[in-house]
Parts: sequence; C-alpha cells; structure tokens
Amino acid sequence: MKKSFYPTFSQLMVLVCYLNGMIAAKAAIPLFSTIVTNGPATNRVNLVIFSEGYTNTQLGQFLIDATNAANFLLSTQPYAEYSNYFNVFAIATNSAHSGSTHLISATYTNGYTYFNSTYDGSDLIITIPPNPSDSTNSHGQGKITSLLQLFLPSTNNDLPALLGKRSNTGRVGQLRNDGNYLRQ
Repeated sequence: MKKSFYPTFSQLMVLVCYLNGMIAAKAAIPLFSTIVTNGPATNRVNLVIFSEGYTNTQLGQFLIDATNAANFLLSTQPYAEYSNYFNVFAIATNSAHSGSTHLISATYTNGYTYFNSTYDGSDLIITIPPNPSDSTNSHGQGKITSLLQLFLPSTNNDLPALLGKRSNTGRVGQLRNDGNYLRQ
C-alpha cells in the first residue's frame, strides 16, 4: 500500500525557511580558485590569498589582483628562487562594503567587510579581529582558519595573505602571523 505524505502548514514553513537560508548561504559561499600549481598541496607552501573589502561586483577584479600579486611575489627574490615550491590559491569572499574601516573617519561595525578589517591614523597596519576594535576571533582570524580547513583540510603549510581593497584603489599587503595586515 502506497503511503501519501501531506505536510502540515508548519512543516511547509520550516521547509521554506530552510530553503531560504540555503539560498542566502549560497550567495555568501566563498569561491576557491587555483592560481599556480607546482605540486601536491600537502608537499608545497600554499600561499592562499583572501579577498578583503571586495564587494560582489568587484570579485572578478579580485581574481585579477590576486593573480598579479602572486606573479609579482613569485618573480621577486628570494621567492623567485623557490617559486617551484609554491602553490597559490585565491579565496574570494563577498564583503558588504568596499574597503576596510578607517577608524579616523568611521566607527567599527562588525560585518562591514568579510574579515572586519580596520586601520588607524598611521595608515600602515590593517588588523582583523581579534584586535583592539573587536576581540572576537571568529569575526576575523577565525574565518581565515575555518576557510583554510574547508578548502585545504589536509595541509599544515599554508601561508594566508589578505588582498585588501581600498574604497578607491586596490592594495596588496601581507597578513602577519599575529593577524596584522601590512599594507604596501
């Protein structure tokens, strides 16, 4: 005997909410791209470039900027000598706003950019949480750690770098091990 299933109104509402959440989550899913491959990820230094302050409409430009940054880095000594030992990947994340929060002219707001980066009057160091503006690791560095585990789960030789988008120009910098981002 074939059984029929007729969902109740509340079951339908749960399903609709679930599907809406999936659609919203899909729009925010980070995109993983390979820029340079020189061997297995488990046996290479994996430079992973993350977009920061790039909005959805700017993510195509991020991949161009990330490729240019990787090519520049791997053609500069001492990296050029060891370039065959590097893989380069890009993780594109959609920020709500273009650029980082400049604390001289704006107040920190969680969610302004994907990694919640800020910089101050010195204009030299961009930080991501945990930092003086936000002590919550999961708002910044924790996101980087989670994305590395998601896309490169069996590696422990990853070198994360943020490619920060200023509101008027793109800039390349380096994320230090302490979570600070040095602009060039």
